[in-house]
Amino acid sequence: MSINAQQRDQERMAVTYEQGGDARSAARIYLELLQGQPDNRRYFEGVVRTLNALTQYESLLPIIDDYANRHPSLEVFLLGGVTASKAGKPSDPYWESAEKLAHGSAESYAAIARAQASVLQSAKAVVLFERARQLSGQQSMFASDLGRLYSSLGNYDRAVQEIFKQYTMDGNEQGAKGLLAALMATPEGTKSVERGLDSLADDTDILRLRWWFLTQVHRWPEAYTVVQQLDNIENQRGRLILNFAETARMEQEYAVALKAFESLLNSTGSTSVAASYGYTATLEEQMAATGHLSVDDARTIYTRYRDIARTHAQNPLAADAMLRMATLQVEYLADTSEAVGILTALISKWGGTRSAIEGSLLLADLYYARGMEKQAQESLASVVKTSTPLSAIAELKLTDYKLYNQQLAEAKSEYLRISADPASPAANDALDRLGLLMLLSEDSSGVADFVRCMKLQAQGNRLGAARAYQHTAEIATDPDLQDRAHLESALMYFELRNAGEALAQLSPVLQKIPDSPIGDRALLLVANMKEYEGDKQGAITALSTLLAQYPRSILTPSCRERIRRLRGDV
Repeated sequence: MSINAQQRDQERMAVTYEQGGDARSAARIYLELLQGQPDNRRYFEGVVRTLNALTQYESLLPIIDDYANRHPSLEVFLLGGVTASKAGKPSDPYWESAEKLAHGSAESYAAIARAQASVLQSAKAVVLFERARQLSGQQSMFASDLGRLYSSLGNYDRAVQEIFKQYTMDGNEQGAKGLLAALMATPEGTKSVERGLDSLADDTDILRLRWWFLTQVHRWPEAYTVVQQLDNIENQRGRLILNFAETARMEQEYAVALKAFESLLNSTGSTSVAASYGYTATLEEQMAATGHLSVDDARTIYTRYRDIARTHAQNPLAADAMLRMATLQVEYLADTSEAVGILTALISKWGGTRSAIEGSLLLADLYYARGMEKQAQESLASVVKTSTPLSAIAELKLTDYKLYNQQLAEAKSEYLRISADPASPAANDALDRLGLLMLLSEDSSGVADFVRCMKLQAQGNRLGAARAYQHTAEIATDPDLQDRAHLESALMYFELRNAGEALAQLSPVLQKIPDSPIGDRALLLVANMKEYEGDKQGAITALSTLLAQYPRSILTPSCRERIRRLRGDV
């Protein structure tokens, strides 16, 4: 076999090893090939790739030196600088050699700077990027690179300036927000962002960033002023204000959301309808969040929704208003007959919309509470056919009916199927039901009694369910089932606004913290009751205990934000 043919075979073998993940064998062959042909670029690059994969930087460095002596180039010297830095060796000689080959080229200096930045030599990289910018004659050149470097050096003011230069150049609002948000992870960075914004003229692009910044630091009233200014400059006719109000509502900044919605109530067209609905929904959510939505308040809010549904009957928001009307009737005004009528009209007129689908779920609950299981099943079946995320909830409810009717095998099979999709909104509840059924062999009487309680709850008999869960807690032999029964009883009593009895039912669970698996849910209920009673400090204490005792609970993220709100930080 000729030498060239043998080398080609060896190279193919090296490539095969490398592609198969055997960097060590590939490196050995590439080294043999390079020794035979020290000027071969492919063999050199193969050695570089494989020794880098093996993190054998010290072994690679003399090979780079030898190749650089034979073929000096900017690229090879940059490779040497990076490798020397990773090997803990002096890298300056390589950078200096690279600079000599830069020949006053802005892009060459930028290439050296990027190599230095890749091995965290930020100060050196800044110097060369600045030199490259000067050579380019464009003050916004390399702004993105310099912004990140100045940030890593703690020079937040300069980092902000560079981010704004980049934003001015490319108009990438989302990119600018991402870079600024990274700086705002520290108080110093946040102050620098604010100083940077204050130093700039209020054109529309900067106003949008100022609006975003003020919402990020929870200065919503100031953000509202900026939005008004921007809406006026761009002649948006309230569209930006409406968008801001919806965002504030979702962030539970109810006071400023109400103010923004109210400013649009006398506008025209769809903006007026959206503002009217948004104002009413915000008012309802604000009152419900504190637990102090009275019957009179509910009637007032109901009337506002009714006016929207009647006056703007062809607007899709009329469907949302009708759903809220029915919900208020069920939860506060106790007129389920009226609710059934509203939901029937909603489904008839707005079938297929999310509001109509949610209405079908609520209508099924009302039918079941009246003992009309067949009609409830038909309503849920119509939701299943929609193939929306809500269809999984309808399937769960249908399976619950089987559970209540003691069709345990069928129910278990259905719960397994529903729980198999972790993205399903019903998956966790299905797993919860499966956990209950698994206790049948150990505590059949307790499980049967617990299911009876669930049925009473589904039938709308809160007081009966509260007392029944209390009984289950007394007869159950499984400790976890006892705790669950106590918690469910407490939830029912709290819905009946009997906080004293609710706390009494929670007491056995609270005494087991942190050993009880549902202790986090019990503490959350305590926090809800304390906040309802106006005891903010009591609510904070309960939430803080939850964070300390159940750090891995899925409830912890929302608890942190809620503590901030209760303290007035937000």
